[in-house]
Amino acid sequence: ENESYITTSWWWPERRDVIARTKAHATTVVMGDIPATPAKERILIEMQLIAAALDVLKTATAVVLPCSDAIWKPEDFLSQFEEAEGSIPVSLVVPVKLGNTAEHRRADGAPKLAARSDGLNAFGMMEVECRAFEGDATDLFDLLTIIAEYLVEHGPIIADGDSIGGDAPGLMPNVVIRHEPSAM
Repeated sequence: ENESYITTSWWWPERRDVIARTKAHATTVVMGDIPATPAKERILIEMQLIAAALDVLKTATAVVLPCSDAIWKPEDFLSQFEEAEGSIPVSLVVPVKLGNTAEHRRADGAPKLAARSDGLNAFGMMEVECRAFEGDATDLFDLLTIIAEYLVEHGPIIADGDSIGGDAPGLMPNVVIRHEPSAM
């Protein structure tokens, strides 16, 4: 219960009950850091191994990804893995964790939103976070997911002071990027 993936994997509301009812556990050994293998290649191999294990272990109750501090329903893992069609399923390996921020309030007094990616470090990059977001949770989730997908695809090419989103009005807010220590 102290594991953070149990408390922060908001996309699976029943995770605590499912884990509490689990009578046995299966362990999949994930390769970890192999210096000679580029991160993107290693992570894709890990995802393929997990998918193969799930194909054999039909009764698995969860997939835990320590590198992204996340837990997934096996069927959700497989669905997103298959949807990626041979690419890295960024939504699995770099999930977005959402929450409220106590120090920033909306005009009505409600807390603004905060979010952080969790998994870009496995690719050798800084995590992405947003504090004091005024929009809704879906928009914040989409924003950070789009940025994470872009970084995984292109590498850490977004510089401090760059802006993104200005050319996509209505789809993405204009955001100025800051490289600074995490506040979360």
